Amino acid sequence: MPLPSRPEFETIAKRKSSSWSTTPFITAEKPTKVFKWKTIELAAAEEIELTKKRNMEQTSLRALYPGTHLVELKTNGIRMANLEYELR
Repeated sequence: MPLPSRPEFETIAKRKSSSWSTTPFITAEKPTKVFKWKTIELAAAEEIELTKKRNMEQTSLRALYPGTHLVELKTNGIRMANLEYELR
């Protein structure tokens, strides 16, 4: 019988910055920010659905640049999914 687990979720934002604005997205080393998201208790074979919203407004602390950006989801250090999005 499978045991309960306690997975840890984190999101990784790879944002475009002024330093690599002319480099192709696929080959560029992107500035990365890891956000520890949550740790939850799951029963054996339990499924959950997670949603997360991020504010994408220009602030004095974070400049946003148009172009392709990437968000990854990791569970216990293993990349589970990623999503590219276009910021205009």
